[in-house]
Amino acid sequence: MRPGKMRDLRFRWLLPLLLIAAPGGAELPQFHEVSQEVGITFDHFNGSTGRCLPPEVNGGGLAAFDHDGDGWVDLYVVNGSVLGDDSDTVSNHLFENRKGKFTDITRTAGVGDTGYGMGCVAGDIDNDGDLDLYVSNYGRNILYRNKGDGTFTDITDLADVGDTSWGAGCAFSDYDSDGDLDLYVANYVAYNLNQNTLGLSPYMDKYRKPQKGEPDLYASPLNFPAASNRLYRNEGDGCFLDVAVSTGVADADGRSMGVVFTDYDGDGDQDLVVSDDLGGNSLFRNNGQWPNGAFTDEGLLYGVAYDGDGKAQATMGVAAGDLDNDGLMDLATSSFQGEPYSLYHNRGNGMFQDVAFYSRTGRYTLRRLGWGTLFLDYDNDGWSDLFFANAHVQDGVERVDPGATTAQQNLLFRNDGSGRFIDVSDDSGPGMKLVRQSRGAARIDFDNDGYVDIAVMNRFCRLPEGIENGVDLLRNDGVDSGHWVTVELRSRDNHRESGGGRVRLPVAGGQRAEDRKQGSVDGIVTEVNAFGIGSRVTLFAGGVMQVKEVRAGSGYQSQDDMRLHFGLGSASGVDSLVVIWPDGTRQLFGEAGINQLLKITR
Repeated sequence: MRPGKMRDLRFRWLLPLLLIAAPGGAELPQFHEVSQEVGITFDHFNGSTGRCLPPEVNGGGLAAFDHDGDGWVDLYVVNGSVLGDDSDTVSNHLFENRKGKFTDITRTAGVGDTGYGMGCVAGDIDNDGDLDLYVSNYGRNILYRNKGDGTFTDITDLADVGDTSWGAGCAFSDYDSDGDLDLYVANYVAYNLNQNTLGLSPYMDKYRKPQKGEPDLYASPLNFPAASNRLYRNEGDGCFLDVAVSTGVADADGRSMGVVFTDYDGDGDQDLVVSDDLGGNSLFRNNGQWPNGAFTDEGLLYGVAYDGDGKAQATMGVAAGDLDNDGLMDLATSSFQGEPYSLYHNRGNGMFQDVAFYSRTGRYTLRRLGWGTLFLDYDNDGWSDLFFANAHVQDGVERVDPGATTAQQNLLFRNDGSGRFIDVSDDSGPGMKLVRQSRGAARIDFDNDGYVDIAVMNRFCRLPEGIENGVDLLRNDGVDSGHWVTVELRSRDNHRESGGGRVRLPVAGGQRAEDRKQGSVDGIVTEVNAFGIGSRVTLFAGGVMQVKEVRAGSGYQSQDDMRLHFGLGSASGVDSLVVIWPDGTRQLFGEAGINQLLKITR
């Protein structure tokens, strides 16, 4: 890629909201599955015993993060295990990206956890410029500290974050704006392997119990009590303190799965959305005023607890993004077959409206069972599209429900800019036509070409045509569908310089003193975490405003590339750009060229 020539930087105020013109008559980008081609070889192992143990159902996630700071995003994938067996024959894997080709460095990096993996997320917990890694398990969770030399060390006991519940989604964010990252960990249900699950009400309780010649069915999570979640406050000395109860985010009645931090109300602090399986989703509004503040669950009041018909869904994944370019974060969730995946439009007054059927996504998702959930601009037209990873929970479901399939095709919806989406799954290349038992999914530009790729985690399952497992890396061959820029934030200069043809943007006019917000800890001006997690970037190009947030943890137990990707359509350049850091500091930038990575340091 060749960075465009930078022009003089001038800040311009908001231009009228107009549609970014997509290239006339352009062919849709095509996705191709290239995991083997680029060196990702991975076999997922779910430890299936034939006893239909509940943890075998969920499968795991993956994290796209640059572990060594070289500008090429690496991929961490969680694995299952043999339930009740402490053997170390199966482990998670870290694939290092070396200019578009991957090498398995799990053993040398020291991140091959052998627990029964569920979720993972990366964040810099000690602000040393290196991304650390957290893994949630059915059983003891793990925290790896990045030593900065290509290796990690297990500091779980030191940090006191080794919860032994049934872990699920996890996310880093600085909820109290004190400058270091805190950690939220969702827990699913309270279940132990000694419980006999056969004969319990199955996920599909409308179907008769297994008889001779029929498969056993996995039990419904409603058979088990919910498990409380954890919010670990970073104490700044290498230790964390669980404050979930005192801050109001324990969600003790929820069977939690997906997690995402987002500033949905635009007040400058990090709110929290948690998806609940067969219960009401939670929207925890951050009330600020830390260290003595709290969160308030507004999910029911604000319209995201249930779907548009007021029904509780089996919600797995949750993601936040701006579907209509109005600057407000909307929400997308995936759910069970027969339920429309919800698309919650942020109306700007604190209220959300489920527009699944208005948007046309609802009619297509009814036939699927969803997990991974992504907002992404796959065609670079300036509008956020949607991707869902799908598969049924029941192996061999075809034998009890002829209208369902175990493995399913994933879904890609193109945003037409009017609030409606078009199902382009069958028109977007062979990678989108694969039939898998998919779980986690992550947005990743693994080859730094400016076209968003997708990594999908596939749970092990026995299909009629054979055994299918592993990771799909769906390369986006963009057919020059539109211009783009990618924005990467750092809050300080203690990180390693990395490649990829990046352009460092100077600030336009300097930092405005009145935009510097005082921290809430002892009256001291706050710091900002090293990777700017929780920052909000507003970009103006071709008369359009786009707003994106830097996050660590999203979707279904996974993490997207933290670099922010903006499609520009046919716009000839970036008119201006605004960064609001987690402490309230604003940086204003002028014009920039297209088709390049922009590096911004606070």
